[in-house]
Amino acid sequence: MRILTLNNGLSIMVGLDESHLLERLSDTTLKSELEERDQQLASQMVTRGLLNRTRKDGKIAFTKN
Repeated sequence: MRILTLNNGLSIMVGLDESHLLERLSDTTLKSELEERDQQLASQMVTRGLLNRTRKDGKIAFTKN
C-alpha cells in the first residue's frame, strides 16, 4: 500500500495494482489502450477520485487527478 496526495490535498491509500497503473498511465490514456483488468481498475479509481474520466474524440479517456 502507498499513500498518494490528490490535487485537492486529500491523502488516500492505494494498492500496488493501482500504483502500478498510475505509473504506466500517460497524461491522457484512452480506455481502448488498456487491458480489460486495467479498464476495470481504472473505473474503480475514478469512483475513488484518483482518475478522471473524459471524452477525447468521441472515445473514453482517463486522466490523472
